Formats: sequence, C-alpha cells, structure tokens
Amino acid sequence: MAAGGFFISTAQMANYPNWKFMQYIDYIQYTYVGVSLNEHTNLVVKCAPKEYVNGKCSIPPLNTNGYTGEQLNAFYGFDNYSIAECAGYLLFYIFMARFVAYLALRFIKM
Repeated sequence: MAAGGFFISTAQMANYPNWKFMQYIDYIQYTYVGVSLNEHTNLVVKCAPKEYVNGKCSIPPLNTNGYTGEQLNAFYGFDNYSIAECAGYLLFYIFMARFVAYLALRFIKM
C-alpha cells in the first residue's frame, strides 16, 4: 500500500530507487490506479470564487483556475497505465495466487 500510490505517488517513487520495484509487485497499486483512472476520466474541476487565495485557486494539487482529470492523473503518475492494463495485472495476480495455492495443496504432504 505504501508503494502503490496511496501514501506516495508513483511519480515520486523515482526518488527512492531501492523501493522502485515495490510498485510493480504491489497489487494494491493496480487497484488504486484503475479506480483513479475510472473516476478522473473526463473530469473537469473548476475553482469557485470563494476558493481563491491570493489570486490562486486553493484546490490542490495543481493550484490553477481548474484542471482536468487527465492532468490530475499525470500529476500523480497514473498516465502510464490504462484501466484494461490494470485489470489485466489484477487477473494475473488472481490466477497466480490460485496456481500457487493449488501447488501447495497438491504437493505438500502432511
């Protein structure tokens, strides 16, 4: 969960080269990225007049007059993935976990 983009964005993981591999083996990342891509696609966020502070919009993360979901995905480093790719990785993890469980039950003798 720490390397999946929930606590630190995947774009910032480049600052921690020893932990970079964690984002590829963490199945939670693909769930989080897939849901984020689904929710942010075609999203347009506009700043209301009462949300301006010193002439800038106070809505993080981009602090502009508004932004799109695609800009938000790029900010968090999710623009390298697609929803189908995330679903494919999750299906792969499911089948691999079941295969390993089958092998464990089949060949471990008690």
